[in-house]
Amino acid sequence: MANIEHVNITDPNIHEPKGVAAASVGQVYVADGSGSGDWSTYNWHGWADYADGATGNQVFNQTAAKIQIDSGTVVGTYLPLAIRGTGNLWNGTSDKITPIALGDAYMVRLTLPFTAESGTPTLLTLKVDVSGTTAPSNVVNEIDIPFTKTPSFNHDVSFPIYITQTFMTNGGQLFLTCDAGTVTVNSPSIFITRLSAGNL
Repeated sequence: MANIEHVNITDPNIHEPKGVAAASVGQVYVADGSGSGDWSTYNWHGWADYADGATGNQVFNQTAAKIQIDSGTVVGTYLPLAIRGTGNLWNGTSDKITPIALGDAYMVRLTLPFTAESGTPTLLTLKVDVSGTTAPSNVVNEIDIPFTKTPSFNHDVSFPIYITQTFMTNGGQLFLTCDAGTVTVNSPSIFITRLSAGNL
């Protein structure tokens, strides 16, 4: 067989890839959607912070009510690459955690600015619900919050969540109750960090 320059070999005689580029350790090629891309260290982690801007006072009592965060202020510069610039981890219209993929795990920090109370509340209960309904019926996380200070003060609640198919379908709503009287919350915020990716 005569010598043929590799660059001149045509199909079906091609027997090895041409023009292959090599990446550094830990890098992958990320397409930009326009026929090009770049080698980068792909990070499926990321975070965002969503703060309520216009909802106003939310009063909670012994009946579970949904916490509203309208995403008036969003810090989304460091969202996971999978949704950066195209999506969010919180929906400020439906007031839901909106995960990226089945099997994901997240850490959530909810900041509750308490501005008033009535009666003698001593214990609040936070429920993470994935039923998609107006009242909690499929609770995947329940956290007790001692209420021992006099408003005004901020209280942070942190908790992990993992994403099931029901969570993916319905999103995660946050409901709050108190054991007695009422508590008032003004402009809560939620910080969500993706800990691991179920689709990788």
